[in-house]
Amino acid sequence: MRSQIVRLGRNTAIYGAGQVLLRMVSLLLLPLYTSYLTPADYGISSILGVMTYFVAPIFALGISGAIGIVYFTRDEPGERAASIWTAFATLAASSVLLAVGGWAISDRLAVMLFSEDPSSYDLSYLVTLTLATAAMSIATQPLLARLQFEERAKTFVAITLSSSGLSILASVILIVILGRGVAGFIEAAALAGAVTMVVAMIVSLRGLPFQVSRTIARELLVLGMPLIPGFLAIFVMLQFNKVLLQAGAGLDELGIYTVGFNIGLLMTLLVSGFTSAWFPFFSSFMNQQDQAGALFARVMTYYVLGAGAVSLLFFIGAQPLIRLATQPAFWEAYVSVGPSAAAQFLIGVHSILVVGMYFTKRVRAGVVIQGAAAALSVILNLLLIPPLGAGGAAIALVLGFVAMIVLQHGWNVARVRFHVPYEWRRLALFAAIYVATATFFLWNRSWSLVAELGLSILATVTLIGLVLALLSPAERAQARAEVARRLGRGAGSGAESAP
Repeated sequence: MRSQIVRLGRNTAIYGAGQVLLRMVSLLLLPLYTSYLTPADYGISSILGVMTYFVAPIFALGISGAIGIVYFTRDEPGERAASIWTAFATLAASSVLLAVGGWAISDRLAVMLFSEDPSSYDLSYLVTLTLATAAMSIATQPLLARLQFEERAKTFVAITLSSSGLSILASVILIVILGRGVAGFIEAAALAGAVTMVVAMIVSLRGLPFQVSRTIARELLVLGMPLIPGFLAIFVMLQFNKVLLQAGAGLDELGIYTVGFNIGLLMTLLVSGFTSAWFPFFSSFMNQQDQAGALFARVMTYYVLGAGAVSLLFFIGAQPLIRLATQPAFWEAYVSVGPSAAAQFLIGVHSILVVGMYFTKRVRAGVVIQGAAAALSVILNLLLIPPLGAGGAAIALVLGFVAMIVLQHGWNVARVRFHVPYEWRRLALFAAIYVATATFFLWNRSWSLVAELGLSILATVTLIGLVLALLSPAERAQARAEVARRLGRGAGSGAESAP
């Protein structure tokens, strides 16, 4: 079991670490961005993001969720190659339709999306470019998926790292030097998307025999199309509150919420790294399910303790971070930092719980579960946003994902024969710590920056102690040994390379 968890942890670290530097650069550039962009600019960017989140699952045809099943149920290299080529060809055609269709109706979309008309921007142009960027991202999905399936994590990270770096560099030039405003963000993303697609085609398709199969295309669509409502449900839980904020409070309020929300998305460094490694990891046990239950239970425990503690740091550090990283007009954005990170953390928990559905090929049940959670999320947003504004949106965001996890586990218990003996005592203790800490740090205080920094440091040290206390003596010893081994290896290699 230990070797398997180390394997998963190694790939998680590779996937996640590749983005850390660039995300930190983005955070360090936030004071610069908020000097050149207004809350309304961030509001425009947020609404365009909502549009992307809505159309992307529809035109992706659910293939991102189906391609792994099709790929891993085939043993012949030729059939696996055909699954990648067929998925790419199908999504390329869908992407062209999205880009061309978006250009044709961009004027009408701009009127629908923006109740306020910031005359300094050509909104139709921004809509067209945003949809073209989404189209390129959709077409790239199966190319990057192949790298993940083959556990070519370093190549995957190199491509995505280069893309992010290019986007950051281009956005600084376009916003700061050329004064393009929020249009600079959109143009930089489009440039990075185009480069990523070309590089991914060269790397992923090189040496892969061309073969497009109608049978595989039909299977991808049969498995994928029913997943679209589930992807849209996730869209509702993540993005619907932004629509309500814009309608009720305007672009400024939405822009402030979005700044905090985007900082919380730094949590995706860890969560996307984990989920990128998790899918090929658990899929490798598809024919060895009798060996997987106890292993997956331990994965859940370590993920909750590790990723959960990291997401709590966003609550703990939100107030001083926002004050240090933004202009005073954005300081109320602290309220959405922690909840945004918590939502990403909970997405990772859900990815562990869905294993049983994949093992039994009953992934369509996830659509019903996610739809029910989305419906509850809508109700919570409608109830909480009018009286609480951005704070209500943040609370509804977290509660929607909590509901999805509860419903998913309930379905697993009732319908899935694959049993995972989760360590409920440790999970429940950590959940209590999480709720208490998050609630305290969402409290709106009028403390000085120095006091907030001191409180954050104290809470961080306390949290580390509590997490260590939830580990067994053997686990703490193993963790110390693993850290010492890796530090020793690093020192050894450094000594060998010294002149």
